[in-house]
Amino acid sequence: MDKLIDILKKNIIESIRENENDSNGFNKYNYGSLKITDNWVTFKNLDKKFNPKPNEDVVLTGKEGDFIFKPGQLYPTKYGRDEVFLPIKSNLELTSLTKDSTIKNPFTSKLIKHVLKKTFPDKWFEETNEYSSGLRGIYPISDQIDWSLLNYFDTNPHRKKDLYREYINDNGDDPSFWLKEFLTKNDSRLKDMLLKQKKAIKRSDKNETRAIEKITKNYLTYPKGHKFDRFKGIDAVNLDDGTSYQIKTVLDVKENLDKETGEIFYVIIGDRSRLRDYQLKKLDKLLYYVPKTDKSYVFNNKNYKIINNDLAYHYEPPIIY
Repeated sequence: MDKLIDILKKNIIESIRENENDSNGFNKYNYGSLKITDNWVTFKNLDKKFNPKPNEDVVLTGKEGDFIFKPGQLYPTKYGRDEVFLPIKSNLELTSLTKDSTIKNPFTSKLIKHVLKKTFPDKWFEETNEYSSGLRGIYPISDQIDWSLLNYFDTNPHRKKDLYREYINDNGDDPSFWLKEFLTKNDSRLKDMLLKQKKAIKRSDKNETRAIEKITKNYLTYPKGHKFDRFKGIDAVNLDDGTSYQIKTVLDVKENLDKETGEIFYVIIGDRSRLRDYQLKKLDKLLYYVPKTDKSYVFNNKNYKIINNDLAYHYEPPIIY
């Protein structure tokens, strides 16, 4: 409990007292109790219904401490508007795992790719017209797909955080040297990361298939490592009309009303969804799939705002399948 409370407190931007006179104000609530599980932090018995302004920080005050959360980090629970929850893994930086939370993670995509190439030169394949450079034949995704799970370490922010955590725990010095040693030891920590990545890919592939097949059975997806998938954001193409889709699995899609402007907008609530802005890419549609309702929400790739990795606002209505 104490450790997780410390993790929560790392999320504080500045003390509430220092910001009481901030011109933007805060959404302030008192909570009665705090419950923590492996995946969720729930603040119960709020003193008023949770209905914050969408672009302001939220302050929660109670006996376990005072916390400030960025817009979109807290969601009402299904049991009522007087309690809210926080998905720990998707919205909190676990800074208590590091010596100094202000230190920038050294494991950038560039560094990881450089080390992968130098560590496994006989398994490294250079870029082609269709495929990005990467490892093949070592820690493959499956018996049928030789694209390496290690290639996701330079694109998946969760694997970068995993590496940083182990680097700190090992009191690592030079990040490149440490990473090469870590990759060649093949100990239980690396195996755990590879297993998590393999499960994530399997889960993602299953949801993407389910999502697109609610729209059409006549579609094209790209093989692992293909540039369209890695760099252009295209997960599937509807062969009936040529429409391209980026597919994200999310917790929910909700219609909302801005009481000040009267504008209707749509709130996308993710769960480790890595929401991104694709408006500058040649991509037609964003498809959000909600497993709990088995629904696909299709938005045009325009007129939306990404708040964070797990929150987005769309200002045009979706087509629902």
